[in-house]
Amino acid sequence: MTRAHKAVHIEFGAGGRMDEIERLMNELEGIHDALNDLSMSLLSGAISDGASVRPETEKKVSQARRAVAKAVEHLRGAERLSDGGQ
Repeated sequence: MTRAHKAVHIEFGAGGRMDEIERLMNELEGIHDALNDLSMSLLSGAISDGASVRPETEKKVSQARRAVAKAVEHLRGAERLSDGGQ
């Protein structure tokens, strides 16, 4: 499997780092919501199809959703530290 890497040029001025962290958190929260919607759709489809176990695809989507949520929390921690919190 190959991964596409996108070069990102970020200029940090006064407050620029925090603006970038906030922007990334917002994007990740949107991805989290989209993954949650997909997970619910997969579960609904499985129930409609009469499945008695969680679909493997839904398990992977939920795992990705949790990882994204964890990334948001890490960024929140970085944001708090830069605001002078511990």
